[in-house]
Amino acid sequence: GWQYGFSIDVLGCLIEVLSGMPFDVFLKERLFGPLGMVDTDFWVPPEKAGRLASVYGPAEEDPDLERKPRHVRQPGLRVLEPAADSPYLKPRQFKSGGGGLVSTIDDYYRFAQMLLSGGALEGQRILGRKTVALMASNHLPASLIPFNNWATCAGCGFGLGVRVLLDVARSGRLGSEGLFGWDGAASTYFWVDPKEDLTAIILPQFMPCAGFRVAQDFKVAVYQALVD
Repeated sequence: GWQYGFSIDVLGCLIEVLSGMPFDVFLKERLFGPLGMVDTDFWVPPEKAGRLASVYGPAEEDPDLERKPRHVRQPGLRVLEPAADSPYLKPRQFKSGGGGLVSTIDDYYRFAQMLLSGGALEGQRILGRKTVALMASNHLPASLIPFNNWATCAGCGFGLGVRVLLDVARSGRLGSEGLFGWDGAASTYFWVDPKEDLTAIILPQFMPCAGFRVAQDFKVAVYQALVD
């Protein structure tokens, strides 16, 4: 079976063992530095604190939100985590491989563009071209597809850390076969589409993710904009 678990955290530990470096140092030296990702780290230093976004949520808890018709899913907003009180304003003891980085849309664009370009960006080789191809290939048997009950995973298999679109019609949304990406906390989402030579990123900062469909509506809007 497929489980959303701690495998990427274990991978972060393996990186420390194999490289002989703390995980955050490895990321800075081997990924963030070469890609020019100047605002990505496990915490936000004081000189950048004014740029940190707050996290929002529904004004009232609505357990039936997911079952409501989409046109009435319009909860009011409230601040769940003011930026001034964010835990990311202090260095974090646990550098998680599976989550915990804070970044910007400019930095994440550079990361996504590196994947779109087959593992390199502006002359900096991060991954081998065939490594990216393997990462973006489905590794699940047909019996495990779809691999969970999230609506965003319909028609998708799973690669090495990313879901991979296998059947556009079954997904129920616009897209391309071979599209790959993943969701993050606070309703964030990115994907890479090699067929259309595009990447897209949205960072809504809304929790919980369930019932908040702006990321998927954004995905449809991106493909509707392709006219030639």
